[in-house]
Amino acid sequence: VQLDVDENSAAGTVVGLVTAPPIQIEEAEAINEILNNDPTLFYNADTGKFYKFLGSPEVFADAQSNAANELLNGVPSGLVTIDSAAENQYVADLIADQGINDVHLGASDSGVEGEWRWLDDGDQFSDGTGGSVDGAFVAWNTGEPNNVGNEDFAGVFSDGTWNDGSATQLRSSIVEWDASDVLNSFTFDLTDNANGRFAIDPNTGEIAVADGAQLNFEADMTHEVTVEVTDVVGNSTTQFITIDVNNVNEAPEITGASTSITPFINEIHYDNAGLDTGEAIEIVAAAGTDLTGWTVVRYSGADGEEYGSDTLSGVVTDQGNGIGTVVINYSPGGRTDLGTPLHLLIILATWFNSLVPKVR
Repeated sequence: VQLDVDENSAAGTVVGLVTAPPIQIEEAEAINEILNNDPTLFYNADTGKFYKFLGSPEVFADAQSNAANELLNGVPSGLVTIDSAAENQYVADLIADQGINDVHLGASDSGVEGEWRWLDDGDQFSDGTGGSVDGAFVAWNTGEPNNVGNEDFAGVFSDGTWNDGSATQLRSSIVEWDASDVLNSFTFDLTDNANGRFAIDPNTGEIAVADGAQLNFEADMTHEVTVEVTDVVGNSTTQFITIDVNNVNEAPEITGASTSITPFINEIHYDNAGLDTGEAIEIVAAAGTDLTGWTVVRYSGADGEEYGSDTLSGVVTDQGNGIGTVVINYSPGGRTDLGTPLHLLIILATWFNSLVPKVR
């Protein structure tokens, strides 16, 4: 896998997303593993859902918020929803076994009065008189919902009947997860983060910049990170990802810059391992400088002889602090005709160390 990012990118800049590889999961084994790891969970094979009680009685808004923050293998839960008589009885039995009276349902008609909808998918299941919509299961108690005192939030009792309640009514909560979502969720870890340059979201696999100051095209054009992807039962696989650093035309920060700055060579990119690519020379000058008549002259580090030049032109634009840059890009081998890449490396290393490349 290969990604790329601009040099000096801010922390948090998204680099890319790691996708989970196909890992074969034995469903029964995985479900048992999840239940063993958290004895407060319940599982119903008929509904294909996990269930869990949460905390003390609270108002609906708090219950909904706490449900969203309850994670199972990185998957957020939701307040319980009921699709059948069998599930309604199962939930009622859970309530009774806990010795409590009622719990919130993940349902409301706060959007449009009389249109009762499940909050997980927005489907309407009941009208304001308690009648079923499109054959959906309902279990309203006699005379419910009645909207007495603006009651927009539903609950289910230990006897399996439902009623509507106000926004301030306190109820306990049962939250739920679809097992298919949980079993197909993975966690991600960077076992090699390129010396702190990158980070990964453990739930989504999104790789982001952690330390942009370490992303310097001129120092390192590529970095490698190692991602470990783990499924719900602990099976894991490793992915090696190469992240290319994109060269950015950067104006250096010069305090007190003035229009009298003499153009100078600021950066040289001259050689790579393998095929030479991205070769360039960056020139810095005061904003507004007319480069007409200026020339970059290339000398051999072996004998000091001139072997090529580049005529400059145009006016330098202001990239900050009253200065700007101009970049001369070269195709592979385009900057020299002195022979093999090894010969080029020796020459360019000599150039760089002696600061022979210059503008005249």
